[in-house]
Amino acid sequence: LDDGFTWTAGVGYETGPYGISYNYLNSELKENAFNTHVVGVDYGLAPGLTPYAEIYFFDADIADATESDNNGMLLLSGINLAF
Repeated sequence: LDDGFTWTAGVGYETGPYGISYNYLNSELKENAFNTHVVGVDYGLAPGLTPYAEIYFFDADIADATESDNNGMLLLSGINLAF
């Protein structure tokens, strides 16, 4: 793929039971572009029990689509259970 590239970067911080992270992704192929920002938080409620939430903001510019500019937001939440 001579006409495309993708790169991503992220950072996270944890203190005590709390954690927060930020990630960014940028991708381009020919005349199409996509990027997203993600912020995540979690809390170690008990050993093996971690509730979390993530919010995604994305933007997609597609050259040959009827709607050439699509953007939005996605909110995810859940509980990570490890045993």
